[in-house]
Amino acid sequence: TPLENSRSLSWPLASFEDPRWKLHRAFSRDNGKTWSAPEPVALPNYDAKANILPLPDGRLLIAYNDNPERLPLKLAISKDGGVNWSLAGILDAGPGSMSYPTLIADQENRIHLCYTWKRREIAYKVIRLD
Repeated sequence: TPLENSRSLSWPLASFEDPRWKLHRAFSRDNGKTWSAPEPVALPNYDAKANILPLPDGRLLIAYNDNPERLPLKLAISKDGGVNWSLAGILDAGPGSMSYPTLIADQENRIHLCYTWKRREIAYKVIRLD
C-alpha cells in the first residue's frame, strides 16, 4: 500500500506462531527492496485475506474477517497509517462464509467491494464514504 513520504506499507497475514492471530504491518522506504520487521496491529485475523485501500485524504480502509468462520465481513478505518483502527461497519453478517474481499475506489467517492459469498458466488456492494 503506498503511503505519503515515499513510504510503502505491507500487510502480511497473521503469523501462525502468534497466538493472538493479528494482522501485521511492515514498512519500506526503498520501494520494497527492504522491509521493517512485521509488527502486529489491533485487528484479529484467522488466516483470511484482508484488503486495504488508501483513501485520497490519507486514511486507510480495510475489509477483513475476524473469526475462523469468516463472518461477519467487516470494514474498519485508520487515520494514523494503520496503527489504530475504528470499526466503520459490518459489510455482511451472514449466514455463511464471506471471504476474499477486494476494495476499489472510483472518482465519485464510492468504494466498490467484491467478495466470495458462501464460497459459491461473488457478491458486489457499493459503499459511499462521506
